[in-house]
Amino acid sequence: MKDVTGLSDGEFHHDLLELVHREFGRDGLERFFHNYGDKYGDYTRDRHIWLDGVTMEQIVEDLKSMNQTKAA
Repeated sequence: MKDVTGLSDGEFHHDLLELVHREFGRDGLERFFHNYGDKYGDYTRDRHIWLDGVTMEQIVEDLKSMNQTKAA
């Protein structure tokens, strides 16, 4: 378990979004924003937290992986 006592609100939110993305993928992250986006945060600003540094190659690999999972 990660110690969150030293994290700023921004760092905590960033880590939370990374956790949701890692555990539930892009669909889960979209659902998270859909369910909680109206209550907290700014999607336009926050999407940069989880998209900055993501390459097109990573997106393509994620899509291929999702298609393989759905086909299985």
